[in-house]
Amino acid sequence: MPVDLSTFTSMRREDIYKFVGNDPRTVTAIEALQRILSQNVPDAITANETATATAQSAADAAQSSADAAQATANAAVPQTRTISATSPIRIDGGGAADLSANRTLSHAASGVTAGSYGDSTHTLSVTVDANGHITSISTNAISGGGSGTYRGCVANKSATQTGLNLTTSAAISWDAEQIDTDSIHDNTTNPTRLTVPSGVTKVRLFTCIWLANVAASNGVFLSLRKNGSAGAVGCSNNAVAAPFTNPAITAASALLQVTAGDYFEVFIQMVSDTSVDIQAGSSFFEMQIIA
Repeated sequence: MPVDLSTFTSMRREDIYKFVGNDPRTVTAIEALQRILSQNVPDAITANETATATAQSAADAAQSSADAAQATANAAVPQTRTISATSPIRIDGGGAADLSANRTLSHAASGVTAGSYGDSTHTLSVTVDANGHITSISTNAISGGGSGTYRGCVANKSATQTGLNLTTSAAISWDAEQIDTDSIHDNTTNPTRLTVPSGVTKVRLFTCIWLANVAASNGVFLSLRKNGSAGAVGCSNNAVAAPFTNPAITAASALLQVTAGDYFEVFIQMVSDTSVDIQAGSSFFEMQIIA
């Protein structure tokens, strides 16, 4: 059975005989081992305890020195001093604070929504403040050029108009749209008009009117008008004697300088025919935005 060191070194001879039996040589050997352990083990234990105590003392001294150094460093910065920041930099959410506690620096929100801006059909408009921070950003559709995205309107008719008396000049009404990128046309409010939207300075116009039931050789007069007036610079007129009963009449403009709110209409007049049709299939009025 296991025996601790203290018990082992203090065992008497008769106790040893109880463990090992009646063998004098074994008993002599154990007694010799008892003497060796009694002389050397206590010294080793004492030496180990001394070394441990010395190491702990050195560690305590090092920690005490580090604590003293930190206290000196803390004392070097007066807690009555303050730090301040100018927007958009913030200190604990404000503009200034003292040094009596830990402080957090942060950047105020710029007002710009995080994300990606711009693509192949849009350019960017960016506002930057005096400190170089972006404070606003927006996208603008790219217009103009031969390969850019189309902007404009093509208004047309949803059904053929029949039996029209056009011997008095009248604006053609449009109640449908093939495309309208910038709210240029309204199918119910002023449906005869294509109106220049905000920010646009240059447009081109084109119209094609397909008639039916026209008396042979009857005269047809087609014109583009600006803001209700005939004869606007760059707006063409077209007068023909219909060679057959269902002619298609066209009119176009040059590149027109315009301002927001200008509007254009197509006017038609027959010389004497009092019952003609404007066919829906190929009759339309287009405004193309150039810039």
